[in-house]
Amino acid sequence: MRRTLIFTIFIFALHLSLTSSVRAQDARQGDSRQRENYPSHTTSNRVELSSPPLAPGATLRRARTLYIEPGRRIDREYVQYKLLKTSQLAAWNITIVEDARAADLILRLDQKLANYLFVIVDPRTTAVVVSGKVVAINDPVAADLLGVEIIKRMREVRGAD
Repeated sequence: MRRTLIFTIFIFALHLSLTSSVRAQDARQGDSRQRENYPSHTTSNRVELSSPPLAPGATLRRARTLYIEPGRRIDREYVQYKLLKTSQLAAWNITIVEDARAADLILRLDQKLANYLFVIVDPRTTAVVVSGKVVAINDPVAADLLGVEIIKRMREVRGAD
């Protein structure tokens, strides 16, 4: 019985060592096959942009249009109303548009429990320009707080005008 157990352990250990050496050899061959199939001068599959992304402050100063993407639970029109009540958008010459394709910036709204999240992205580069959150008990209160917080965060990122 004891010899059988020792023999079984020996066979199992031999099997493991052979399997790991075969896998290592396959991995080395796979690396060399990849190098043969793809020339060394190719780069990764990155999308080439027509121009490099701007810094968030420069992106905000350049922007003239903003699109508010509908959220799952947040009323887009109410957030738009709260943003238009501020004098900052007019001072920055930013108008809110109804078509995302015409927008320089896209405001995305989301909600996780009592946290209402917002992100402003540059649709050309998909770079996040501004983000933040407010905590509110319901959607109307959240829209009020979001309007204030979005303008506050934009003012911080834009810097001195």
